[in-house]
Amino acid sequence: MTIILGAASPSKAAFLSDLLISRTGGVVPVELEFPSGRRKRSEPGPKQPVRLQQKMYVLGPRHVVMWAGDVKVAMSIARELLRMVERGEDLILGDAFKAVRLTGKVSEGVAMQLWTQVDDGRSVAQSLNCEYEEEVDARVLYAGSGQWHFVDSIEFRGEREGAYRGALHGVVMPRLAAALCDADLGEMKALNFAYGGGFEIGIMHNGQARKLEYSVRHWDYDGSALLSGPAYRTWYDNHHFFAMSYRPEEKRMSGVIVPDPLDRSAAPTRLVAPTRSSDLTIHIIHLADGSRMRPFYHVGAGGYEFEVILEPDRVGFQEHITDDLREQIKTHATAQVPVKMIRPQDWVNGHPFLDD
Repeated sequence: MTIILGAASPSKAAFLSDLLISRTGGVVPVELEFPSGRRKRSEPGPKQPVRLQQKMYVLGPRHVVMWAGDVKVAMSIARELLRMVERGEDLILGDAFKAVRLTGKVSEGVAMQLWTQVDDGRSVAQSLNCEYEEEVDARVLYAGSGQWHFVDSIEFRGEREGAYRGALHGVVMPRLAAALCDADLGEMKALNFAYGGGFEIGIMHNGQARKLEYSVRHWDYDGSALLSGPAYRTWYDNHHFFAMSYRPEEKRMSGVIVPDPLDRSAAPTRLVAPTRSSDLTIHIIHLADGSRMRPFYHVGAGGYEFEVILEPDRVGFQEHITDDLREQIKTHATAQVPVKMIRPQDWVNGHPFLDD
């Protein structure tokens, strides 16, 4: 019912988790709305989506915990870890399990990653029931029902034939773009593997752990004209997740709130406007012949801004894009791309939003 992935170099770490909670059998039909504005009605059957929930928690400036599996068990552990932070104790995953009196058999139903940035700047992980691969320059841990679909199924719409295998040879940011595209425009195949719906991205660097606020914009390019497609923006306020989307084909705007399950502040009843620009903008370009899709990234706004407007007499957004960025997108759409894909260790070694 999840994908969680953490990748760390000696001094930097990046994290990814989805927002979907699924259940097998006995599901009361419900229509879910995702951050992208897509909607999905659940029906009785295997792995049906029932709600959205955050599964990545920043516990102070140096700790991030993520989970997959049993919701009740995972939340008991996460709350105990938060109490340990508030008491000023060292965070030990095993101690948290003992404190909530969970048996070994119960723990088999949950996978967890607890990442800590220690005094010398290294990001170290404690984990339970996670897969991992390690090289000299990076360590990658992943878990959840979606792990093999996300990490291994990385053929990228004609960019290359076949696929790399294994966590360190998977796509992270491009694979995220592919997953976002499927969630935004496609058949929502990730839901068949009980993950997806929306994603959170986190980083840990220079003694600061935080989640990234990001924007996603789809473009159609026919070789001359660059046409706007769906767009959405995610942000946080008091640990609560917010998203606003616009789907031009439906002429519809919508908003989503996913409250902080650790209850560190009262759950919001309406959207709260973001207070800063996006940390990361993901442009996804669709070529007119349908042969391929290409991601194009900017740190911060990068010439594009998705401004959310929440005023008494006006609710919506304004979009700003520079002519220079339009030309960059067109150039990227037609440029030759290397066969080698971005791997998780490349994600944390040299990616702009993690540079010193």
